[in-house]
Amino acid sequence: MKIIYFGSDYAYDALLSLVEAGHDLAAIYSFPCDNIFGFNARLQALAENMEIPYAEKPPSRDELEALAKGEEADLILSLGYAYKIPVLTGDIYSVNIHPSVLPKARGLMPLPHIIMNEPDAAGITAHKLVEEIDAGDVLQQVPLPLIEGETIETLSSRIAMHMPEFLGRLIGNLPELWNKAKPQDRTAKTVAPVPDQEARHIKWTDTVADTMARVRAFGRMGVLFTLNEELWLASRVSGWQEKHDQESGALSYLSASDIVVAVSDGFVCISEAEPLAQA
Repeated sequence: MKIIYFGSDYAYDALLSLVEAGHDLAAIYSFPCDNIFGFNARLQALAENMEIPYAEKPPSRDELEALAKGEEADLILSLGYAYKIPVLTGDIYSVNIHPSVLPKARGLMPLPHIIMNEPDAAGITAHKLVEEIDAGDVLQQVPLPLIEGETIETLSSRIAMHMPEFLGRLIGNLPELWNKAKPQDRTAKTVAPVPDQEARHIKWTDTVADTMARVRAFGRMGVLFTLNEELWLASRVSGWQEKHDQESGALSYLSASDIVVAVSDGFVCISEAEPLAQA
């Protein structure tokens, strides 16, 4: 198949496995990355080596139609793309890969939500690309039950490691899967909101378990906390359950290296943090 790919370096190994299996790339669309949490340098190099178009600006419908027709592309494949892709009609497959078991946890960045709130949504789904985000008929999906102590890094890595086999099976059977695609159960739909500052903020009234789930859900991005009306970014947090009579949010211990704060059923120890300037 000849593929127009939309994504970042996250699924580079899976994309390369398709090329090595004999599939062709017509073009690569990515988006600006910060090279801290998102990367696309490997895709840029691949496009240069294959002498195919590469762009970080989303195409218009006319541009994408012209490219697909001119290159005689068979498939538009999206995986973790940051922009809405025009949905083409006609003789071309358009598929999005979403990191959840749809219709659960629709949304642009569902992994923190899955770890904190909806663990049974963890998995991978391939679905038809339609106008409504993450709403297309399901072609193929696989659940990935959360492991003990799951973090956003481990879950993201596990999904990426499954992707070469997942995509190979999908594309190898695409015509059949396309014809047998199943509509999503709209009554079971859930939406994972795009994480904002509030989602990353430790709430001292939470339990230790909920606090640590939040920490794992944001991993190296860090979590936020407020102490003495000052906002901080924490990158190393631990906690334990212990009965106490302190008010939630009370500063329980302070040393040169650790801050310990009381939560509803125990204590949270913050070992690496820095204050954030507030506008």
